[in-house]
Amino acid sequence: MGIEEFVINRAERIGEIRGEKRGEKIGEKRAEQIQGFNFVKALLKETDFNDEKIAMLASVKLEFVDEVRKKL
Repeated sequence: MGIEEFVINRAERIGEIRGEKRGEKIGEKRAEQIQGFNFVKALLKETDFNDEKIAMLASVKLEFVDEVRKKL
């Protein structure tokens, strides 16, 4: 293997690693969003808390609670 092949191969591996890390971060963020959605949905269905209280308990914006409520 020549220097050019080595450099190209190394760059490809670095790119793959960065892509995997980026994908993991996106996946983690999506999982947090789903978890937040499910928590807000449960609070809306199972409690008589107002939207402001639910937003505070779930650490989300009031607009997010509104969006979840519309999807119920």
